[in-house]
Amino acid sequence: MQSGVLFDLDETLVDRRGTLLDYAQVLHSQFESHFKVGLQEFLSSVATLDNYGQTPRQEFFSGISALTEDFLTPTQIGVLYYTTAWLRPRLMPDAEALLKKLRVNGIPVAIVTNGQTQSQRAKIVNAGLDKLVDHIVISEEFGQRKPDAAIFNQAIEALGVKSVKNWFIGDNPGADIIGANQAGCNTIWLQRYLDWPTDQANCFNHKASNLEEVSDLLFSEFELVGKL
Repeated sequence: MQSGVLFDLDETLVDRRGTLLDYAQVLHSQFESHFKVGLQEFLSSVATLDNYGQTPRQEFFSGISALTEDFLTPTQIGVLYYTTAWLRPRLMPDAEALLKKLRVNGIPVAIVTNGQTQSQRAKIVNAGLDKLVDHIVISEEFGQRKPDAAIFNQAIEALGVKSVKNWFIGDNPGADIIGANQAGCNTIWLQRYLDWPTDQANCFNHKASNLEEVSDLLFSEFELVGKL
């Protein structure tokens, strides 16, 4: 059994924050006369309300609705969000090249992501990631969320690889890195917006600031020649 590579989705393969702000700009343009704040303040408010996806969606929709002085209801905001926010997801730089390189070298690849099926599937399919990976596990479909070991183990089993030789790449210290570590994976922490918790010892094998660095680290570990 060979090794596999598991990836988080948001802020790892997909630039979720950038994509969300692209959508917010379109939303503000469509309903500009009803927003009580200008574009830049609106974008800042959306980022704050979203809190890197940690805010419950109904609370997020209500916050945006309030910025329209309730012209758009939370329900209407939700419909717009689910049907249009993830139509044109931004891929992280080098994401496509890295996934293709792994598959060319015969290394099986999976995505393991927390979130609602509708949003996560839209990001994956509209970014073309479904054609670049071997398996996808979404928490709402699976019934367990990272950092639960079961969601990592499901991907490992589907890929037919040994957990002790697998690698997981993600940006969230708790859900991604600590969770994958507890599931027996080697890990690369892709440092984006989230800091490492001060009450947790470092448990990642490597740290990277972008996917080009991730590629170098992985192919060094696999003893395969070549960069992106």
